[in-house]
Amino acid sequence: MGHSFFIFFNPTSGDRQGRRLEKFGVESIILKQSVNGDESGQAAFELHMHNVLDTHDYERGMEHVKFLCMDADEDRDIVICSAGGDGTFVALVKNMLRYEINLSKLVFTAIPFGTGNDLCQAFKWGRYMSRHTTRHLESFMKEIILRFNLGEVDLLDIWKIDVIGGDESTISMVNKQLDVSHSKTLIMTNYMTFGLQGVVGFALEQNRHKSRFCNILEYMKQCVKIIFKQDLEKVCDYVSYINENENKYSFNPAKKKGCVELIIQNNKGIWGRQVNLWDKLKNSGTNFIPVNGAADPNAWTPSQMNDGLLEMFAIASKKDYLLKQFPFIIKHTHLDKLGQFKNFRIKFKPFHKVHMMIDGEFFQLENIQEVQVNHLTKIKILKRREEDK
Repeated sequence: MGHSFFIFFNPTSGDRQGRRLEKFGVESIILKQSVNGDESGQAAFELHMHNVLDTHDYERGMEHVKFLCMDADEDRDIVICSAGGDGTFVALVKNMLRYEINLSKLVFTAIPFGTGNDLCQAFKWGRYMSRHTTRHLESFMKEIILRFNLGEVDLLDIWKIDVIGGDESTISMVNKQLDVSHSKTLIMTNYMTFGLQGVVGFALEQNRHKSRFCNILEYMKQCVKIIFKQDLEKVCDYVSYINENENKYSFNPAKKKGCVELIIQNNKGIWGRQVNLWDKLKNSGTNFIPVNGAADPNAWTPSQMNDGLLEMFAIASKKDYLLKQFPFIIKHTHLDKLGQFKNFRIKFKPFHKVHMMIDGEFFQLENIQEVQVNHLTKIKILKRREEDK
């Protein structure tokens, strides 16, 4: 069996570890030795590296993948590796859909070069990669081959996020405004939020550093600054209701604390946690009304990244948001379960500014009418076997 391993690296993610791959000066490597001991003499392993910020190089890599998918035989694995942060992975999947590449022919994985790397940790490959590993091409190759020996294939849900606006609606990223007079389609693999994390993250992007460590410190600085100095709207102030099928869910007015952040999770273990928040968290009461369908605790199932369902949490207060920054807090009393949804839409009240985060990318929404969340597809991912973690 042959293996084609494509690495699409972002040289500016995190502490810019991807620049080391760029300095290797290598685009393709072919080994006439199998990674699993087969000595047939055939070209058993091919490694291809492409820079996502180099338009020509990126497009050449996409075309190569598309060609192999069209010509692929059943005995060749095509592995697509995102070397960057969570946002790099999402952009890679979205661009492959744009190139009309057959995703069913591919297996995806990730190398943690970003700041957060929640998705890579969900694949059990760790939150960060040692700089020693990327010091030399040989040590990096050993790490790549190790993934074949320790990896197993699983499935991951991909979700389509449609931001629907009107003539006066805008969606902005830092230093970039995108027109959404009709709609803007985004992709989610890991989780998304509305509220406080988006506010903090938007401020972080305006003050981003070249070092991952400095970015973490900047995030904490902005977190403290915003929490103690800035008045924030509650989610119920700008979310009118959440609609799934024939059910309309709204926040229970009896819950006086309200909610400063709405979290929608696909992958268990977000925020770098080693625990499954949904399964460990106790139901704290009736947060949505009416209590039926997606909001009925009796209908909830354990969290999986490939079950076609999304878990919804709420963070009630600024104090609770601070508590979630500390992984050693295991009771998770700062989180409230809201429901387990499939395809739904979030309807917004008019004339509000909303901050949204999707897989590490931060957006500012103004006068948005609604956000639609729908299951798009499933992709195969290469994760580390449980016994070899």
